[in-house]
Amino acid sequence: KKVDRLLIAFERVQRVHSTASLLIVGGGKEEENLKALSVSLGIANKVKFTGWVTHDRMPSCLAEFDLAVHHYASDYMSPLKLFEYMACGLPVVGPNTPAVKEVFQDGIHIVLSEGTTESLTEKLLFMIANGDFRLKLAAAGEALVRDHYSWEKNADLIVKTICARVERLEHKNNR
Repeated sequence: KKVDRLLIAFERVQRVHSTASLLIVGGGKEEENLKALSVSLGIANKVKFTGWVTHDRMPSCLAEFDLAVHHYASDYMSPLKLFEYMACGLPVVGPNTPAVKEVFQDGIHIVLSEGTTESLTEKLLFMIANGDFRLKLAAAGEALVRDHYSWEKNADLIVKTICARVERLEHKNNR
C-alpha cells in the first residue's frame, strides 16, 4: 500500500510541524521494514505502529485521528476505508483514481493525492494548515456517505435492482 511513501512524506511534514504524529493501523509482512524506515528517517518517536487490530478496537484507533490517509490504491479500486473514515466524520486524503473520483469530489468530500511522496507531502501540509477546510471536508464527506452509501442504502439499491430485474423478466415472459 506504499506506506513507505507516507513515512517519507510524514518526515517532510515533521520538518514544518514537529508536534505532528502518525498512527499506522494494521500489520503485515512489511511492518518491520516500515519500522526500520521510520528509524532511518529519524521519526520513530513520532510514529506508532499498532500491528494487527481487531474490528472491535478500530473505533478507538479512529478516535485518535485528526486526519485519515489512504493515499494509494490501484486504478480500479474504491477503498472501503475511505467510506469508513468519512462515516466517522474524518477528513480524508485519498488516492486520485477513477473509481474514487466516481464517488467523491476532490476538495469537497476528499483531498486527492497522486500517490507520490511529493503530492502526499503537499496534501498533508495543506490539510494541517487549514483546520476550517478540514472541518468542512469532514462534514461533507460524512453527509455523502450517510445519505448515499450506508449499508442500508446499499441494501435498498440491491433490492430495487433485483425487483426491477424480476419485473422485466415477468413482463418478457408474459408477452
